[in-house]
Amino acid sequence: MNNKNDTKDKLSWDKINQLHEAVSNFSKQSFDIKKLWITVEVSAITLMMSLKVKDFKFIVIVSIAVLIFFYLLDSMTYYYQDKLREGIAKEQNSIRKRNGIIEEKVERTNWRFIRSLLNWSHLLYYIVITILVVTYILC
Repeated sequence: MNNKNDTKDKLSWDKINQLHEAVSNFSKQSFDIKKLWITVEVSAITLMMSLKVKDFKFIVIVSIAVLIFFYLLDSMTYYYQDKLREGIAKEQNSIRKRNGIIEEKVERTNWRFIRSLLNWSHLLYYIVITILVVTYILC
């Protein structure tokens, strides 16, 4: 019986390691999305300026649209990271249960979508959108 639990625990740890690797990959993608957003944002503004777009509000609207697209894309990566972390916690609880250890509460499902939209990793988006909206209002 103990040998069976050891095998199940090893398989669980393999699954946890795979899930952790996936979380790490999503985290790296999130950082890459932010870098790509800045590149696209600067390129779009540069292109509009070189085409001599005279309507400043149009430039701000395009900048906001680009920001929102990348913000939502980045939020998706956070959503899936959170979902994978829930899987890790559940797998750890299955190990605890097999070994007679008290399970920990897994409460990651509540508000996952809201947490994916509102988290500290998006602070740069919040700052820039605030600046763009204020700029749009003042122009």
